[in-house]
Amino acid sequence: MWLLALAIMGCMLLMTTETNAAKIGDTQTNVFLTLSGGSVTFGSTWSIDLGKSSISSTQTTKEGTFTDNFWVEDLKGADAGWHTTLQVGDLIHQGDNSITIPAANISIKAGPTITTIAGTVNSAVEIANDLLNYQAIDTAKTFLLRNTASNGILGKYGVKPSIKVTIPEYQAVGVYKAILTYTLYED
Repeated sequence: MWLLALAIMGCMLLMTTETNAAKIGDTQTNVFLTLSGGSVTFGSTWSIDLGKSSISSTQTTKEGTFTDNFWVEDLKGADAGWHTTLQVGDLIHQGDNSITIPAANISIKAGPTITTIAGTVNSAVEIANDLLNYQAIDTAKTFLLRNTASNGILGKYGVKPSIKVTIPEYQAVGVYKAILTYTLYED
């Protein structure tokens, strides 16, 4: 019993000592964390099948929209700009590579809306004005770009462009394939 009474008094003494403790002071220190800029990457799972079209005695067109985004992921965290380009080669007949539909007959347009896939919306990321309407991409055309005054905003941005092929009259029957090149440049 005495042991129990001593134990209770000891606990009370400890509680009394701690609750009556006088604060002597405190100090502060800094905690630093450095995040270095990453890189700018880009890509797409862009393959498009425009389906079938009948041969005609007059020029016709076939259009489609890519189902996946062409995207740029900007993790650089710097004000340096970047831009992408699109360029296509001739549509080549898969049975006879001497038969083509010229690359000048392939056009792309995009936008006007850019999707922020991840990160922060960045109004400095835009679609090149030329590609707001169909433009032939037989030569490299600027597609997505970010000017240099972007304040280091980070994110992943994409757009699903539409493509149009002008099919010449009396074009040979068969399956045609072209290579579309999507290129990234840091400014």
